[in-house]
Amino acid sequence: MNKIDEIISRWNEGERTRIYCLLLFNYYLHCYYRLMTEQLPDVKNYSLSGKAVTNFFFVCLNSVGEDYGLFEMFRRFRIVCGWNQRIVSIAQPDIERLCFMMPDYCLNALKWEKRPPEKRPRLWKGIGEDQLSELLQSSSAGRYTRMIDLGITEILARLPHECLADRQPQRQEQSAWKEWLAPTSEYRLTHRLSGGICRHSYDMKTRFSLEELTADKQLMQKSLSDKQGP
Repeated sequence: MNKIDEIISRWNEGERTRIYCLLLFNYYLHCYYRLMTEQLPDVKNYSLSGKAVTNFFFVCLNSVGEDYGLFEMFRRFRIVCGWNQRIVSIAQPDIERLCFMMPDYCLNALKWEKRPPEKRPRLWKGIGEDQLSELLQSSSAGRYTRMIDLGITEILARLPHECLADRQPQRQEQSAWKEWLAPTSEYRLTHRLSGGICRHSYDMKTRFSLEELTADKQLMQKSLSDKQGP
Protein backbone atom coordinates (compact mmCIF):
# COMPACT_ATOMS: atom_id res chain seq x y z
CA MET A 1 0.00 0.00 0.00
CA ASN A 2 1.17 3.51 -0.80
CA LYS A 3 2.55 5.22 2.34
CA ILE A 4 0.09 8.12 2.08
CA ASP A 5 -2.84 5.71 1.75
CA GLU A 6 -1.48 3.69 4.65
CA ILE A 7 -1.31 6.72 6.95
CA ILE A 8 -4.75 8.01 5.97
CA SER A 9 -6.34 4.56 6.29
CA ARG A 10 -6.27 5.00 10.08
CA TRP A 11 -9.25 7.37 9.89
CA ASN A 12 -12.88 6.71 9.04
CA GLU A 13 -14.12 7.29 5.51
CA GLY A 14 -15.39 10.84 5.99
CA GLU A 15 -12.22 11.93 7.73
CA ARG A 16 -10.06 10.28 5.06
CA THR A 17 -11.72 12.38 2.35
CA ARG A 18 -11.05 15.58 4.27
CA ILE A 19 -7.38 14.73 4.82
CA TYR A 20 -6.91 13.81 1.16
CA CYS A 21 -8.39 17.22 0.28
CA LEU A 22 -5.95 18.96 2.61
CA LEU A 23 -3.05 17.08 1.02
CA LEU A 24 -4.30 17.93 -2.47
CA PHE A 25 -4.55 21.60 -1.60
CA ASN A 26 -1.08 21.39 -0.05
CA TYR A 27 0.09 19.82 -3.34
CA TYR A 28 -1.52 22.65 -5.30
CA LEU A 29 0.21 25.29 -3.16
CA HIS A 30 3.51 23.44 -3.62
CA CYS A 31 3.06 23.54 -7.42
CA TYR A 32 1.87 27.16 -7.32
CA TYR A 33 4.88 28.21 -5.25
CA ARG A 34 7.20 26.49 -7.72
CA LEU A 35 5.43 28.17 -10.65
CA MET A 36 5.90 31.62 -9.13
CA THR A 37 9.53 30.87 -8.31
CA GLU A 38 10.16 29.92 -11.93
CA GLN A 39 8.14 32.71 -13.55
CA LEU A 40 8.71 35.50 -11.02
CA PRO A 41 12.27 35.18 -9.73
CA ASP A 42 12.33 38.93 -9.02
CA VAL A 43 9.55 38.67 -6.45
CA LYS A 44 10.94 38.81 -2.93
CA ASN A 45 9.24 37.89 0.33
CA TYR A 46 5.96 37.02 -1.32
CA SER A 47 3.41 34.71 0.18
CA LEU A 48 0.54 32.82 -1.37
CA SER A 49 -2.25 35.36 -0.99
CA GLY A 50 -5.86 35.29 -2.10
CA LYS A 51 -4.77 35.02 -5.72
CA ALA A 52 -3.45 31.52 -5.08
CA VAL A 53 -6.73 30.45 -3.51
CA THR A 54 -8.92 32.10 -6.15
CA ASN A 55 -6.83 30.67 -8.98
CA PHE A 56 -7.49 27.23 -7.52
CA PHE A 57 -11.07 27.63 -8.72
CA PHE A 58 -9.79 27.95 -12.27
CA VAL A 59 -7.68 24.82 -11.85
CA CYS A 60 -10.82 23.04 -10.62
CA LEU A 61 -12.84 24.42 -13.51
CA ASN A 62 -10.21 23.24 -15.98
CA SER A 63 -10.60 19.69 -14.61
CA VAL A 64 -14.26 19.45 -15.63
CA GLY A 65 -14.75 16.86 -18.35
CA GLU A 66 -17.08 13.90 -18.38
CA ASP A 67 -17.35 14.34 -14.62
CA TYR A 68 -16.95 17.10 -12.08
CA GLY A 69 -13.22 16.57 -11.70
CA LEU A 70 -11.66 18.29 -8.70
CA PHE A 71 -15.03 19.75 -7.79
CA GLU A 72 -16.21 16.21 -7.08
CA MET A 73 -13.38 15.68 -4.59
CA PHE A 74 -13.95 19.08 -2.96
CA ARG A 75 -17.72 19.21 -3.42
CA ARG A 76 -18.56 19.72 0.25
CA PHE A 77 -15.50 21.78 1.03
CA ARG A 78 -15.32 25.51 1.27
CA ILE A 79 -12.70 26.32 -1.36
CA VAL A 80 -13.01 30.07 -1.12
CA CYS A 81 -11.41 33.31 -2.09
CA GLY A 82 -11.91 36.43 -0.05
CA TRP A 83 -12.17 37.19 3.58
CA ASN A 84 -10.95 34.09 5.37
CA GLN A 85 -8.97 31.94 2.91
CA ARG A 86 -10.43 28.70 4.21
CA ILE A 87 -10.62 25.57 2.11
CA VAL A 88 -13.02 23.65 4.35
CA SER A 89 -16.42 24.66 5.61
CA ILE A 90 -16.40 26.94 8.62
CA ALA A 91 -19.25 24.79 9.91
CA GLN A 92 -16.74 22.03 10.62
CA PRO A 93 -16.14 22.14 14.39
CA ASP A 94 -12.53 21.00 14.07
CA ILE A 95 -11.41 23.25 11.23
CA GLU A 96 -8.36 24.57 13.08
CA ARG A 97 -7.15 21.04 13.69
CA LEU A 98 -7.63 20.18 10.05
CA CYS A 99 -5.73 23.23 8.81
CA PHE A 100 -2.93 22.46 11.23
CA MET A 101 -2.66 19.02 9.64
CA MET A 102 -1.54 20.50 6.31
CA PRO A 103 2.10 19.39 5.94
CA ASP A 104 3.92 22.31 4.33
CA TYR A 105 1.73 25.42 4.46
CA CYS A 106 -0.04 27.37 7.16
CA LEU A 107 -2.17 30.49 7.41
CA ASN A 108 -0.53 33.67 8.65
CA ALA A 109 -2.54 36.91 8.53
CA LEU A 110 -4.82 35.39 5.87
CA LYS A 111 -1.89 34.40 3.65
CA TRP A 112 -0.63 30.92 3.02
CA GLU A 113 3.04 30.61 3.93
CA LYS A 114 5.50 27.75 3.85
CA ARG A 115 5.58 26.04 7.22
CA PRO A 116 9.06 25.82 8.82
CA PRO A 117 10.26 22.19 8.66
CA GLU A 118 10.47 21.98 12.44
CA LYS A 119 6.79 22.94 12.70
CA ARG A 120 5.45 20.33 10.33
CA PRO A 121 2.78 18.10 11.88
CA ARG A 122 4.31 14.99 13.41
CA LEU A 123 2.26 12.87 11.01
CA TRP A 124 4.36 14.06 8.04
CA LYS A 125 7.72 14.76 9.65
CA GLY A 126 9.44 11.76 8.12
CA ILE A 127 8.33 12.66 4.57
CA GLY A 128 10.01 15.51 2.68
CA GLU A 129 7.95 17.99 0.66
CA ASP A 130 8.95 16.61 -2.74
CA GLN A 131 8.62 13.03 -1.51
CA LEU A 132 5.15 13.78 -0.17
CA SER A 133 4.14 15.12 -3.60
CA GLU A 134 5.50 12.01 -5.32
CA LEU A 135 3.70 9.73 -2.89
CA LEU A 136 0.45 11.63 -3.35
CA GLN A 137 0.81 11.29 -7.13
CA SER A 138 0.93 7.49 -6.78
CA SER A 139 -1.74 7.31 -4.06
CA SER A 140 -5.44 6.62 -4.50
CA ALA A 141 -5.85 10.40 -4.98
CA GLY A 142 -3.28 10.45 -7.78
CA ARG A 143 -5.82 11.24 -10.51
CA TYR A 144 -6.57 14.52 -8.77
CA THR A 145 -2.90 15.52 -8.67
CA ARG A 146 -2.84 15.08 -12.45
CA MET A 147 -5.85 17.40 -12.73
CA ILE A 148 -3.96 19.98 -10.69
CA ASP A 149 -0.86 19.57 -12.85
CA LEU A 150 -2.93 20.07 -16.01
CA GLY A 151 -4.70 23.12 -14.62
CA ILE A 152 -1.41 24.77 -13.71
CA THR A 153 0.11 23.97 -17.10
CA GLU A 154 -2.91 24.84 -19.22
CA ILE A 155 -4.27 27.82 -17.29
CA LEU A 156 -2.09 29.29 -14.56
CA ALA A 157 1.23 29.11 -16.39
CA ARG A 158 -0.37 31.14 -19.19
CA LEU A 159 -1.81 33.85 -16.93
CA PRO A 160 -0.23 37.30 -16.89
CA HIS A 161 2.31 37.49 -14.08
CA GLU A 162 0.27 40.02 -12.16
CA CYS A 163 -2.44 37.39 -11.85
CA LEU A 164 -0.11 35.16 -9.85
CA ALA A 165 1.41 37.43 -7.21
CA ASP A 166 1.20 40.88 -5.66
CA ARG A 167 4.54 42.49 -6.42
CA GLN A 168 3.88 45.85 -4.76
CA PRO A 169 2.69 46.49 -1.21
CA GLN A 170 0.19 49.06 -2.53
CA ARG A 171 -1.37 46.34 -4.68
CA GLN A 172 -1.20 48.61 -7.74
CA GLU A 173 -1.35 45.64 -10.06
CA GLN A 174 -4.73 44.48 -8.78
CA SER A 175 -6.57 46.02 -11.73
CA ALA A 176 -5.11 43.49 -14.20
CA TRP A 177 -6.11 40.63 -11.93
CA LYS A 178 -9.63 41.96 -11.49
CA GLU A 179 -9.89 42.32 -15.26
CA TRP A 180 -8.99 38.65 -15.64
CA LEU A 181 -11.57 37.69 -13.02
CA ALA A 182 -14.32 39.87 -14.47
CA PRO A 183 -16.45 37.46 -16.51
CA THR A 184 -19.27 38.21 -18.89
CA SER A 185 -22.85 37.65 -17.80
CA GLU A 186 -22.61 34.27 -19.49
CA TYR A 187 -20.47 32.91 -16.67
CA ARG A 188 -22.14 31.05 -13.85
CA LEU A 189 -19.56 29.77 -11.38
CA THR A 190 -16.84 32.31 -12.14
CA HIS A 191 -19.31 35.18 -11.96
CA ARG A 192 -19.93 34.30 -8.32
CA LEU A 193 -16.22 34.00 -7.65
CA SER A 194 -15.34 37.39 -9.07
CA GLY A 195 -18.03 38.97 -6.95
CA GLY A 196 -16.64 37.36 -3.81
CA ILE A 197 -20.01 35.78 -3.08
CA CYS A 198 -18.74 32.24 -2.61
CA ARG A 199 -19.32 31.97 1.12
CA HIS A 200 -20.95 28.58 1.27
CA SER A 201 -19.91 24.99 0.96
CA TYR A 202 -21.03 24.13 -2.54
CA ASP A 203 -22.21 20.70 -3.56
CA MET A 204 -21.46 21.16 -7.25
CA LYS A 205 -23.81 18.39 -8.33
CA THR A 206 -26.83 20.15 -6.86
CA ARG A 207 -25.85 23.70 -7.83
CA PHE A 208 -24.27 23.30 -11.27
CA SER A 209 -24.78 20.90 -14.13
CA LEU A 210 -21.85 19.52 -16.10
CA GLU A 211 -23.10 21.51 -19.07
CA GLU A 212 -22.95 24.76 -17.08
CA LEU A 213 -19.46 24.09 -15.77
CA THR A 214 -18.25 22.99 -19.20
CA ALA A 215 -19.59 26.22 -20.70
CA ASP A 216 -17.71 28.19 -18.03
CA LYS A 217 -14.56 26.22 -18.78
CA GLN A 218 -14.81 27.06 -22.46
CA LEU A 219 -15.36 30.74 -21.69
CA MET A 220 -12.36 30.73 -19.37
CA GLN A 221 -10.13 29.19 -22.02
CA LYS A 222 -11.41 31.63 -24.65
CA SER A 223 -10.84 34.56 -22.32
CA LEU A 224 -7.25 33.49 -21.75
CA SER A 225 -6.65 32.99 -25.48
CA ASP A 226 -8.10 36.41 -26.24
CA LYS A 227 -5.84 38.07 -23.68
CA GLN A 228 -2.78 36.38 -25.09
CA GLY A 229 -3.56 37.58 -28.61
CA PRO A 230 -2.21 36.12 -31.86
